[in-house]
Amino acid sequence: RCMAGTLLLHIGVDLFLEGVKDSYGDYDTLEYSGIWLITIVMVVFGMSAALIAGAVAALSVYLFQSIT
Repeated sequence: RCMAGTLLLHIGVDLFLEGVKDSYGDYDTLEYSGIWLITIVMVVFGMSAALIAGAVAALSVYLFQSIT
């Protein structure tokens, strides 16, 4: 059990760093704030709420970028 927990923690930290830290310069401010929104919603409310927040963030970013 300890080895499985350690592996899950290691993979979770690695995925977090890859998704949030390493993508810092790749996206503009609005898209990057959507990544942080999804991350915070996932930590606070869970995966299902994060999927909905991600869909809303993606549609909002698309709409805003299409207008400007």
